[in-house]
Amino acid sequence: MNENEWKTAVCPECGLSIHLSTQPHLYHLLLCPRCETLLAVTAVSPIHLDWAFEEPDDSEIDFTPFSPRSIS
Repeated sequence: MNENEWKTAVCPECGLSIHLSTQPHLYHLLLCPRCETLLAVTAVSPIHLDWAFEEPDDSEIDFTPFSPRSIS
C-alpha cells in the first residue's frame, strides 16, 4: 500500500481533511477535530471514513408495540 493512501481522510460530516499519523485499521474509531463527530474507518486502501453510529431512518423501522399477556 502506498504510504500516501492512508495519510489523509475526509470527514463525511464537515469535509475536513484529517491527517493521520499512523495507518488505521478497519473499523478504527476516531473523532473529527473540527465537528467532533465519531467516525469509523470503513476502507483502508484508500482510507474512507463514515459515521460510526448512524441514526436509523424512521421509515425503515417496523415498530410493533409490545402487549404483555396475562399468565393464568
